[in-house]
Amino acid sequence: MFSTLRKPALLKIYSIPLLVMLTEQLAGAIGILYALELNADILQINLITTVGMIMGISLEIPFGMLPDRLGRKPMLIWSRTIIIAGTLIRLLAT
Repeated sequence: MFSTLRKPALLKIYSIPLLVMLTEQLAGAIGILYALELNADILQINLITTVGMIMGISLEIPFGMLPDRLGRKPMLIWSRTIIIAGTLIRLLAT
């Protein structure tokens, strides 16, 4: 079962989703702290989080059909590009 983890190329491939997940979680935590610094109350922070999750859930099925039509690799590249752009926009926002 763990024989694939002994191959360095596969370890690199397995580490990419882990690093992406950790950075997304870290960005979310920093976003909450930043909202608190801007004097947002708990209701506003929960509303921001809820809207983001509702958008993710409602767009999951339509965007889940795109890899079937366009291919998996292009969709992975575009999704990561959009995530990086969104993170940069959040970092540079005033």
